[in-house]
Amino acid sequence: MADLIVIGVDPGYVTGIAVTDVDARKIYVGYQDYHWEAVDGITEWLSHRNATIVMIFCEKYTITQNTVKMTRQDHALKVCGALEWFARRHDYLYEEQSKATAGKIAQDARLREMGLYVRTQGGHANDATRHLLLGMERKTPTLLERDPLIGYNGDFEIVTRLKGST
Repeated sequence: MADLIVIGVDPGYVTGIAVTDVDARKIYVGYQDYHWEAVDGITEWLSHRNATIVMIFCEKYTITQNTVKMTRQDHALKVCGALEWFARRHDYLYEEQSKATAGKIAQDARLREMGLYVRTQGGHANDATRHLLLGMERKTPTLLERDPLIGYNGDFEIVTRLKGST
């Protein structure tokens, strides 16, 4: 398989990030930061990688009547737009996914079973991991079929960021 990086993003004022670097055999979980710092972190990290295929899966942010009543924040839209622009500029795949579908495919119990659950304020890091797994199951199911992720049999190393994460 070509050098592949898969990124899951939960956009917002605090943005969650999860990354699978297939070539390095690492999964990065537990990352969340303020919106622009998160976008900068993703783009800067990718600029130092030699991946031939990059896939970014971002939670689709939909504005409804309830959204307007609850918050005036537009950070999620800005994060999505910035990452979509970056992906298009570098010929990366960018797709948005529904929160509901990601939540069904990777509930907390599954994240815990896989060793990917990280307790963070707001849970944005875990939501990003849900989008990472959903994207991988849709686009690279053979990674999951070979069972390198389930139970972490040593094929992938989990890199968890706790300290300093927002």
